[in-house]
Amino acid sequence: IEKRFRIISFITIVLFMTSLFVPFYSTQTFIKITFFLGMGLGIWFFLDFKMLQSGKYYFFGFLISLIFLSYTVLIKKVLNNTEVDFVDLGAFYPLMLLIIQWPTRKIYIMLFKREPEIINRYGYGSGKFADMIYTLILFFSIAGLPFIIIDALK
Repeated sequence: IEKRFRIISFITIVLFMTSLFVPFYSTQTFIKITFFLGMGLGIWFFLDFKMLQSGKYYFFGFLISLIFLSYTVLIKKVLNNTEVDFVDLGAFYPLMLLIIQWPTRKIYIMLFKREPEIINRYGYGSGKFADMIYTLILFFSIAGLPFIIIDALK
């Protein structure tokens, strides 16, 4: 987990640092990069559920998400773009997943006395219906909750 976290974190930091130069070049490019970078972070956290079982890596992921959201808000202020849009949506992906994942995982462990697994590409995690529900909740936190929050902020 540590090696995978370091590699993906390094890639994330490189992409993040590269995107620092984009907002002043093209606002549309910045919006697209921010959206996909946020989506990529959210998908990373979603798929690497084993990483999030560690308090240390959960904290680092949460820190990365907060920095990413803060960066997005700051750049929007610099660009004088006050309208809520896709930039915000992309920035919310990783943070929403982590905010929902922690209490959902704790409740799951309390109810079922084991760690949850997400549905993997070969079928269900452990074949349990509860794992499917857990996965759907996490997926909704990425795929649906940011849209609801953005609509509420408009």
